[in-house]
Amino acid sequence: MDALLRDLRFAWRTLRKSPGVTAAAIVALALGIGANTAIFSVVDGVLLKPLSYRAPDQLVRVFTNFGATTTSRFSSSWPEYKDVRDATHTLASVAAYTGGTANLTEGAPQRLGLLYATRSLLTTLGVEPALGRGFLPEEDSGRGRAVVILDHALWQSRFSGDPQIIGRRITLDGAPYEVIGVMPPGFFFDRRCDAYVPMALVTDGVDVRTSQWLQLVARRAPGVTDAQLRGDLDALSARLRAQYSSDYPPEIHWFLSAERLADVVVGNVRLMLLVLLGAVGCVLLLACANVANLLLARTAARHKEMAVRLALGARRGQIVRQLLTESVLLGIAGGALGLLLAVWCIDALTALAPAGLPRVADVHLDARVLLFTVGVSLVTGVLFGLAPALSASRPDLAGAMKDGSRGSAHGHGRLRKTLVVIEVAVSLLLLVGAGLMVRSFARLRAVDPGFRADHLLTMRMALPVPLGDETDADHDRYVSFFARAQERLRTLPGVRSVGASTILPFAHSNEVYSFNIEGYTPSSPLATTDTNVREVTPGYFETMGIPLVRGRLLAAADGRDAPRAMVVNEAFVRRFWPHGGDVLGKRFQIASSRKQNPWWTIVGVVGDMHSYGLASAPVAEAYFPHQQLRRSSALTMVLRTDGDPAALAVAARAVIAEVDPSQPVFEVATMESLIAGTLAQRRFTMGLMLLFGLVALVLAAVGIYGVMAYTVAQRTREVGIRIALGARPATVLKMVLGDGMRLVAIGLVVGLAAALALGHLVASLLYGVTATDAATYAAIALVLAAVAVIAILIPARRATRVDPMLALRAD
Repeated sequence: MDALLRDLRFAWRTLRKSPGVTAAAIVALALGIGANTAIFSVVDGVLLKPLSYRAPDQLVRVFTNFGATTTSRFSSSWPEYKDVRDATHTLASVAAYTGGTANLTEGAPQRLGLLYATRSLLTTLGVEPALGRGFLPEEDSGRGRAVVILDHALWQSRFSGDPQIIGRRITLDGAPYEVIGVMPPGFFFDRRCDAYVPMALVTDGVDVRTSQWLQLVARRAPGVTDAQLRGDLDALSARLRAQYSSDYPPEIHWFLSAERLADVVVGNVRLMLLVLLGAVGCVLLLACANVANLLLARTAARHKEMAVRLALGARRGQIVRQLLTESVLLGIAGGALGLLLAVWCIDALTALAPAGLPRVADVHLDARVLLFTVGVSLVTGVLFGLAPALSASRPDLAGAMKDGSRGSAHGHGRLRKTLVVIEVAVSLLLLVGAGLMVRSFARLRAVDPGFRADHLLTMRMALPVPLGDETDADHDRYVSFFARAQERLRTLPGVRSVGASTILPFAHSNEVYSFNIEGYTPSSPLATTDTNVREVTPGYFETMGIPLVRGRLLAAADGRDAPRAMVVNEAFVRRFWPHGGDVLGKRFQIASSRKQNPWWTIVGVVGDMHSYGLASAPVAEAYFPHQQLRRSSALTMVLRTDGDPAALAVAARAVIAEVDPSQPVFEVATMESLIAGTLAQRRFTMGLMLLFGLVALVLAAVGIYGVMAYTVAQRTREVGIRIALGARPATVLKMVLGDGMRLVAIGLVVGLAAALALGHLVASLLYGVTATDAATYAAIALVLAAVAVIAILIPARRATRVDPMLALRAD
């Protein structure tokens, strides 16, 4: 311990003697360690921390799958839920849930997100309400009264945290519900949710085995392995396929599967975060290389000191230990400053994180992140200090004792050159990744969404839905309200046109119907007629700017008593008539096992839209007049304006309040902001990669300049002799520039090889650009080479101005 304290005191005094070098090293390390700490906090919160449920590793999501399709992880039906619940022995408990919405009409109207769940959901997750109780068996079976459990945030914001809320009745969609509980603060499961209601209140399709509308979560029995669970579900799938062969014909390859809940929650962000963690690790590597170069230069200047200490009896191990103490002290100082930087960076990252990033609430500076920072600081200190320490412990004793010795420039030269090569290679790797993502993002932004997104304001409304079956009177109420609302919105100054649809593009929701198509012959036994369906009002296509390809658009004349008309998109035509033909006049019927539905006639074809995002291909869609289909109680209004659409939001809300004061207006946004939201994750990744790439470029430039400046200083006598013998300044400039660019060229080759080898890791994050895009590689290599030339030219020009007399006299 005494020896350690002596080393620390000596290291502190040594570092204080060269404040410039010390400050530069600490700042470089702070950038690298701070960035790593910030990104690790996100990775830890999203990927590494266990979910906030009891024994989260035992929780799984159960999915329905169809092997005949290219997609998987479908929802399940109510009969399938009961089969999984009752006929598996590897699952201790199974719960079902689905999302919903409702209007809270006490006081200011508010749209709530609901989670319809079975009683077993909370017990499966191992969570208890913070106040009150969960659902009782009779409430779970539909025999009890309508009850609700409030989310903690809603309880605080809407009911001021009233402890007497239990037993109080609130009105949801016009029906009374008794509050029986409040969830713990911070509880989150699967989606944003304001309240939890019993699954028994949802009755649509509960007895249809092929109606997949439920999500299943389950807890494995103690000691059950993944293989045992998979075998259990495979056996159940085989029994159900045999028992219900008409619902699960062999050609669809239906089966059940299970995945860890944590993996499902993380979704597709795992690769993005791991790529960012790897990128920021490269930034730290560059910082270490720069600091190692600084220490090599400083230990070269201390060459005589080390030789004297060894001559007086010091052991090599003591020299190495002393120098490592200095580097570790630098690492700790850089880590402390980096931690302060990370605090700001974490706040910035969580603020800028895309809305789809899961578990953002779990991202913060905690003991795990602090431990990571300490570990990185210590490892970094050893990493950049080991090579200089080992090099300094082997000085040339005879040369060092001569007066005027310049130290061991040659002994350190190879290591410094190696570090330059590493810096160039790592910088190019990061810059190529950033360049690919920038080009990918630009390509994505250039995609035509299929409509005019400018000057569009969107706002959603949903009318109360009765708990029982909807009647014709309810449907008439829906149509009447939205017709009146659109009429009033058209009177607002600055509004050019108004339309509405059940689902807008980029809305991350969908409604799919199966059709009976007159005269249609499927291309194969596996072909289905499932199609995206939208209910729209007159003026929707004109307001959105969706082009008419042929036929006509839906109009006000397509009312309740008019012939039933529908419009389809071009993807619909390509899917069902791939060989061409006139689709106008073709008739469709919405498939149903309960009743005979009327026939609809195609009257028009419109252009395709990228409904699921700019990166997704258009899919088949059918549009029905809201006045005729009359099924939906929720529509999204679309207003095309002359000026800034966001400026009309307040006036539009006021108009709806005049039509119905109890009707909440929600999801108010411009269409351009909705499109930007779909690109948020890509923009987030691209921005961070670009930032890391630019930092890497700066660090590489500084490293190249430092090495070349030191090399020129060490070769002052040689340069002086060359000039004295008649060498021209251009020759000296070419010599220094050539020495430096040879190292840069080697680094570029190594970096290009590494980028090509690792390109497949980012391939799935790209759009319209391959991971081996030659133009990006060439552009990045040229930029990096140009920066390297500038960094080398500064010391090279200094070498051309060496005075031979002064250089020789100084030696």
